[in-house]
Amino acid sequence: MELTQNTTSSVRRVATIAAGASDSSAIQVGPHGFRGLAVLFPAQWTAADLAVKVSTAEDGTYTLLETQDADGNADVVRIKDIATGAASYRIFPAEVWAAGAMPYIKLASIDTVDQTAEAQGAARSLTVVFLS
Repeated sequence: MELTQNTTSSVRRVATIAAGASDSSAIQVGPHGFRGLAVLFPAQWTAADLAVKVSTAEDGTYTLLETQDADGNADVVRIKDIATGAASYRIFPAEVWAAGAMPYIKLASIDTVDQTAEAQGAARSLTVVFLS
């Protein structure tokens, strides 16, 4: 069987969260999905976790990507405890790979405690790195 996809390539996209908003602009994933997802955060990040929302259409309804533990408890797939005051590069946990099957994603700023929307204090540009 011949490998037809470069399995070591990465693609960078910029997602913007508008001032006072919690969801980013939509990002098209690509025809082959992805195996890993990382984000470069600006130093001005308003303290919050970052989650992934998925959709089948760019202008469609976006749903938080969740996993379930052995007891059936849902948990949002997210990067936790992103510090403010310093730019950082963070990698999503492996469960984010499930989002690669969806054609569109958004990044969502969520509260660290109750996982509700957490508005950013100003526009934030996030560099998203897909490993495909």
